[in-house]
Amino acid sequence: MLPPDSSTPKSESQKGMNWLRIGKIYTFSSDQVFKEILPPRTPFLVPSLFISIASAIVLWVIVPVVFDRHGTESETHDHELHTESGWEVEEFEHDAHSESDWELEELDIEPHAKSDWEVGKFVQSVVIEVPFEVFGYVIGMVLLGTYYFGIARFFRIDNIWWEHWFAFAWWTHIPLILANGATAVIDVYSVTEHPSFLVSLLVIGLCFLLPIVWTMSLSVRGLRIWTQKGWAFCLSVSALPYLLLVLLYSRRIVEIFLRALS
Repeated sequence: MLPPDSSTPKSESQKGMNWLRIGKIYTFSSDQVFKEILPPRTPFLVPSLFISIASAIVLWVIVPVVFDRHGTESETHDHELHTESGWEVEEFEHDAHSESDWELEELDIEPHAKSDWEVGKFVQSVVIEVPFEVFGYVIGMVLLGTYYFGIARFFRIDNIWWEHWFAFAWWTHIPLILANGATAVIDVYSVTEHPSFLVSLLVIGLCFLLPIVWTMSLSVRGLRIWTQKGWAFCLSVSALPYLLLVLLYSRRIVEIFLRALS
């Protein structure tokens, strides 16, 4: 008699373990995760779903707050300039809303439909932003997995296939979901006249640079476990993609702090 088929319970148990491993990534047990997902048992579906869903949630929460904050700061700054010039409050209120009113007139939208128009505009921006962000994540993981695969092939690490490095990239990027909101703030604040210095410092330090360092640390430890190479090799391989990411945003970060301190 054949033994009972236990493939389904094992599969479900494995999926449950993968979700538990997501939590381990955020603890000091993250090294154990990379030992458990050594090839050929390297799943990518769970971390990719987690990152995609979490990134979408971050964008749904962060994007409207950032743009609302940006608009509030711009109006406050305009009000200060008008007050210093001795302008009347009524004139300031007119100027503060003139741009949006003109835009509504150009679109032939009645004043009572202004709120509906703004809601529609927000929904449209989020509906476009979220899928593109998730798609960009997938492309980024494909490129990063290919980068690791190419390095491994160059150094004769032939027992790890491309799909394993693709999954490795997803697992190491779990902490980087915080950077989605940070990049949205950086994009907006880089064109804001007087961004908040404290908010800029917290966002760039805690939500952008810290997740990058965290992700790079996971990559180093994961490479050590997977390749049995030294610290220098793993650090140099892991650092390059994230140094390029920081370099990409460095100009905008400098502009933010220059504007905040001006």
